[in-house]
Amino acid sequence: MSDFAWHITMRLLDDTVIAPSAAARRTVSRCFLRKGEQAGLLAFATADTHLHAIVVCSRNQAGEFARIVEITLQANLPLSSGFAPAYFKAITDQRHLQNAFWYVLRQQEHHGIACDPTHDGSSLADLLRLRMGGGFLRRNVGEHLPRLNDSQFERLFQVPQGNWQDALPIRLKEAALAAVMSDPSSRRDLRLARLGAVHAADSLLSREQLARILAISPRSVDRLRAKPVHPFHVEAVRRQLAIRSPSVLHEEHTHLPSAA
Repeated sequence: MSDFAWHITMRLLDDTVIAPSAAARRTVSRCFLRKGEQAGLLAFATADTHLHAIVVCSRNQAGEFARIVEITLQANLPLSSGFAPAYFKAITDQRHLQNAFWYVLRQQEHHGIACDPTHDGSSLADLLRLRMGGGFLRRNVGEHLPRLNDSQFERLFQVPQGNWQDALPIRLKEAALAAVMSDPSSRRDLRLARLGAVHAADSLLSREQLARILAISPRSVDRLRAKPVHPFHVEAVRRQLAIRSPSVLHEEHTHLPSAA
């Protein structure tokens, strides 16, 4: 069989960590997802000093995809150097494709790192419906790797799920940001995060509680409650809350900026 897919590895010239924070890893994910549909993206992962991706396309398309991702990352992250030439490994048959897919998603296990327990920098979060924007990726996996299923993805995800309602008072902001892969500089992402947070909480939190948690006014909460929201958005926030339940994840602090 001729080459039909590619395993791409990208790293910086100085081989330093690319995305040291959750926000930076979400930036990596946004770049892969926004550029990956035309390249037939199946999987990606951030592994401290390097990035991996699997694409089903020609070698020329794979090269252009890697080039655009690198340019976009350089424009959106404070990287310590430029990128070294990307490495492309040809995938020639179905078994190789499946093995490469799992290899990419198991990067934390492979390298013995645990800096991204909620997979903000990995397509595993998209396969488990933890955030918006990855619909095409789930479709691609279903088409090219039809023997894989949700139960296999869930086993790979190391953080157990708790009761999402338990996490509401302390994790709602963080979960809402993660569900939309929020860009800290984007007011649109901020509005989407708040919209998802308000609808995910539903009537379990008062308008005053939501206003305090989201750093907005009670009237703004009312306006957000009156706006339509996609059910998948609400479910993504609740799934993010479930993996951030106090019983399963250590305390971190993520803050939504105050409204202007």
